[in-house]
Amino acid sequence: MSRTIESIVASATAARALRDAGKLAWPYKVFAVRDPAESFEVNRNAFAWALKASNWFRAKGGEDYTNELWQLWDEIKDADDVDHFDAVLDALYDLADEDRCWIRFEAPATPEETP
Repeated sequence: MSRTIESIVASATAARALRDAGKLAWPYKVFAVRDPAESFEVNRNAFAWALKASNWFRAKGGEDYTNELWQLWDEIKDADDVDHFDAVLDALYDLADEDRCWIRFEAPATPEETP
């Protein structure tokens, strides 16, 4: 599946139906820090480990190392460059939409934001 306008609309429609039924629209979440001051490798590794530690990976990754989520994790953790990373991330977004997982990148906290 590739991200088309139809797939995006279908995902939004499914989210709305779940919310209307009183359920979580996005029961799985992956939150990762993307720091522009850090190298590609540091940001890649931060995302790969955030993905593996997520409730989505725990629920859908399981012990089946041949499933699509495991394969995508294995590929993204070893991505050689930004283009490779982005291509794998696109595939992860497709799978995340199917599984109702929200993937979000955040900027690192600034000193003013930390207690």
